[in-house]
Amino acid sequence: MLYFNLIGQVLTLIKKLWIQCKIAISQAIKGLEVEINKNKRRGKNKTLEIANKTLEKLKEMNSTLADSLIPEFKAEPKFDSLFKLSINSDDGIAINKKGSGVRATYFVEFLELKQKDN
Repeated sequence: MLYFNLIGQVLTLIKKLWIQCKIAISQAIKGLEVEINKNKRRGKNKTLEIANKTLEKLKEMNSTLADSLIPEFKAEPKFDSLFKLSINSDDGIAINKKGSGVRATYFVEFLELKQKDN
């Protein structure tokens, strides 16, 4: 019974550490928010520029069709889900496939590093 309690405590700790890791990634992205927004605007402007040039070229072939088309974005880009980071061993096994001790060790090191940064 003691063994199962210990496993439950370790799993709870890993979940808490994983949440802290996600929070740190979110904070890192928020720290770059000004640059991200600037690049969003640049990307949107360049995309609209290309779309409008394409429509101008289309007018040469079919002006009625070109005049009825409007370039628009379906949604804002989502930078918080843009980066999918995985840490793998040299044999290609992801850390989340390793044992709970390996994951816990990694997250403890991550938190120590985070504390030093603050």
